[in-house]
Amino acid sequence: MDPVKRKKMSKKNKIIVYLAGFINSSNMKECSAWRRSLRETYQYRMTGYDIEWSDPTKDNVCHLTYPNAIVHHDYSLLSQSNLIIANLDTFGYERPLTGTIAELAWAYQQRKPIITIISEDKAKEFYSNHPFIRVFSSFIVESIDDIIKDDLIGYFIRK
Repeated sequence: MDPVKRKKMSKKNKIIVYLAGFINSSNMKECSAWRRSLRETYQYRMTGYDIEWSDPTKDNVCHLTYPNAIVHHDYSLLSQSNLIIANLDTFGYERPLTGTIAELAWAYQQRKPIITIISEDKAKEFYSNHPFIRVFSSFIVESIDDIIKDDLIGYFIRK
């Protein structure tokens, strides 16, 4: 294939995926683990996609004490993205997903597709049938494996 044509194709098929979900500075390992797992799984099993991962846990803004900086940072990352993957699990914490719910609303307002992961029983009970979550979400799945199995990211790349 002509290198110029290949370059044009890869630019056309590039997608920026924002990874929204629970962030707790005292439990960053769990908050980051699903994001890392998704990135690594797509890298090894779903080759051929040009995906840039936008991960708010990688930028170390969690340590900031300025709420405006955190909110503006996350809004900026989300706004630059083409697709949102939101994990509504809290890893056993009782704290509500206020930031993640706000991110879902921003994405919906900007007409960005959203893949929502709901795997914890408590989260399923509360969010699975919530009208806002159902309307905001393009797909609702139970695991990263569901995203891979059905190649949901690829669905949006081919559009």
